[in-house]
Amino acid sequence: MLSTSRMSQTTLQRIRKLCRLGGYAFLLAGLAPMAGLPALAAPPQQAEPAPVAARGSDDRRDATLPRQTQPLHIEAQSLRYDERQRRSVFSGSVVMTQGLIVLRADRMEFHEDAQGQVHGTMHGLDGKVASFRQHREGGDEFVEGEAQTITYDAVTTTVTLRQRARLRKYRGAVLSDAFEAQMIVYDGEADRFELVGQPAAGPASAVGSGHGTRVRAMISPRASAPATPTQAPILLRSSTGIDAPGL
Repeated sequence: MLSTSRMSQTTLQRIRKLCRLGGYAFLLAGLAPMAGLPALAAPPQQAEPAPVAARGSDDRRDATLPRQTQPLHIEAQSLRYDERQRRSVFSGSVVMTQGLIVLRADRMEFHEDAQGQVHGTMHGLDGKVASFRQHREGGDEFVEGEAQTITYDAVTTTVTLRQRARLRKYRGAVLSDAFEAQMIVYDGEADRFELVGQPAAGPASAVGSGHGTRVRAMISPRASAPATPTQAPILLRSSTGIDAPGL
């Protein structure tokens, strides 16, 4: 394992070269300062990291590249890199961007498989949550969410949220849809997602007993104009009277 606090310049250059060969690029706090990132609304129970200045044209340039070749830009307080296992661990107010998606966490672990594909897992520590935000291409729509653990596939841009998972969709600054579940799988490329609840343990419980968790969704009607007070959103609430699929 290597620590950024004890790395020589030669070692750092070698790591950066290996990372780029693997299909992603790392920016280390204090070593390669990154111009800042798009702001992300602070999720519940998570302190907002110190603001970083906008990265300017880098985001726009990356977003025009084919999805499979968009680099990952990562900023953190420390990095441990294991070349043999192809594993990198970032710690401390970690911020990662790829194209139009931004992820934040206390800790991020990245692993490169035999095919050179990069997979990352983000964790919230001490009761906090990891979070992400994505700007949908070709419009003024945004998707954001948070969970205790977030798994990110850099090739398919699939985000999987586990434990205390929440996902919200915005049209401009207006909240249009909101979802809660034990697990949420979001396909950013196809704008498609799946929600999974947690079944109750033992025999099925009565409605309202509080055993097990179901998915929850608030879905606004699709309209050409912004919703008015007379166009109330559809509100779906959970019920524990029906078995939910397991994780």
